[in-house]
Amino acid sequence: MSIKLSVLDKVQVRLTSSVESVRASLEPYRGWIEQTIGVPLTETLTLEVECNPGDAVAEELLQGLPVVSATKARNSSWLALIEGWSLPLGVSPRISASL
Repeated sequence: MSIKLSVLDKVQVRLTSSVESVRASLEPYRGWIEQTIGVPLTETLTLEVECNPGDAVAEELLQGLPVVSATKARNSSWLALIEGWSLPLGVSPRISASL
């Protein structure tokens, strides 16, 4: 089975540290992030945590859906810290679901 060249143009494989991966994923939104928080990205602290604060936002977006109790407890902790959230223009929420 061969892979079409057009697919290869869209695939990127990087062997790098998680710090570099996070930096690369933030780069397209750098201007929006800096405008939203009011400081340059170089003056921020990026935390790498095991659980995703986005899960807490997803729980609020999808009220009424069952959430595992451990996740619900983590989300409660995140929601105590999250004052507000938004997305850049043209970006839709990405939600992972499982049974």
